[in-house]
Amino acid sequence: MELVSSKHGAKRFADARPAPSAEWMCVFDPNVRYGEPRKRSWNDEEEIDPLDLFGLDNDPPRPPKEANGQRTIPGFNPLNWKHGDASFPERTGLRGWHSQLANPLPERLNHIARWFGDVMHEPVAVWWAAGWKQLNPNMLGFVVMRLHRREGDIPQEAVTFWRLYLESCDHGGNSDREYGWREFRSMVGKEGWSGAALRFFERVSQPRVEFSRDNYERSYPVEESWDDLPLRRLVDAKVRLLDRHNEKLDIPDEQLAGVIAVVRRSLWPHHPFSTRSARCGGTCRPFTPLGNEVNPFTDERHSISCGFVICLFASSSLTLRQLHSK
Repeated sequence: MELVSSKHGAKRFADARPAPSAEWMCVFDPNVRYGEPRKRSWNDEEEIDPLDLFGLDNDPPRPPKEANGQRTIPGFNPLNWKHGDASFPERTGLRGWHSQLANPLPERLNHIARWFGDVMHEPVAVWWAAGWKQLNPNMLGFVVMRLHRREGDIPQEAVTFWRLYLESCDHGGNSDREYGWREFRSMVGKEGWSGAALRFFERVSQPRVEFSRDNYERSYPVEESWDDLPLRRLVDAKVRLLDRHNEKLDIPDEQLAGVIAVVRRSLWPHHPFSTRSARCGGTCRPFTPLGNEVNPFTDERHSISCGFVICLFASSSLTLRQLHSK
């Protein structure tokens, strides 16, 4: 761990060939080190404590859970900024800089991110990333470069995961899904059915894939290669739809055709989710508006229900049948 605690040591680590295994992320990340003891597989009787496997010599014992069931994670975290890392205050301002240029990683963390780009194809790397809703965009830049180069013949399972994960990160997290509907309603109330309001609605109504680590309740993956390893053994994936908070919205009859077109445009590009991602596991019904979270993957028979519009605007007097007849 001392090696990656300095920028020179981190550079030596990242430059090593062959690249050190992605399993080192389990050592670097105290959230993995202090994970709950679990079985390696369903067939094992004995639980494995990740603190025994990945713990540092100076890691304190696992603290007890607090009253809310949560646990404070102690221990050194080399994946965070530490004293001695560079900062770039001259790039902090209210104009001009691209976000990644305005907030570059310190050299030490940049070397760790560069190493991760070299091992992003390994099952452990995919499993680790799935545990975080967002990763630093500078770190993801190395993943993107690796995907573009396709060096080392990246397994298709890793490509599938990273393409969907990058799409999810591009959508900017959970705020649109949680609060987008109410912001849209507020825009309509103040501005009417303006072009800006409809464009905003089109953006926030797009389905998003959210990942988490697998449902097998293991502390870490035991597989070192993708041979006979389906992606669903490592990650769990759900499609999140716009949360309407059980609210409906009156829509003028003359606006209904345009709104249906917006909904169709927002949903149709995401129609092939299941064929691109079936390896992520499970089966599901096609996209449904009845909840804000569904399992994203089904067979190749797809449908996108106009019920999404019906549920949104059920109080509109103009029916879909009347609209279709026009």
